[in-house]
Amino acid sequence: MANLSKFRYHTPHFLKRINMKKSLLFVALCAFAGQLAAAEMPAACEEYKKVSYDFIDSMAKQAQAQGKKDFDVAATKKEFEADYASIKKMSKEEQESTCNQGIAEVKELENMLKMMGSIK
Repeated sequence: MANLSKFRYHTPHFLKRINMKKSLLFVALCAFAGQLAAAEMPAACEEYKKVSYDFIDSMAKQAQAQGKKDFDVAATKKEFEADYASIKKMSKEEQESTCNQGIAEVKELENMLKMMGSIK
């Protein structure tokens, strides 16, 4: 009969090593996936972010010029960032489409406010 007593003592250590390697691999893959997701936003989304921030800043300047203190720039930008984070979770095609639509909407709103004389 084979002596299995040595096997019993080595098994927990062996399993710990495998689990640790799996955990390290998982952490590395998550970090890599996060970098890929952040790096691969379409150019339209970067443009959407820029156009939106510029619009928020122009609204803040206009509100300040009119003496209105109820426009909260930080809260507005935070709200935009939350919306932008949801775009990051979409597929590349959906990101591109959503960002292009967002650019068009921001520009349309900006033009409408300019025509009304609300902003310069």
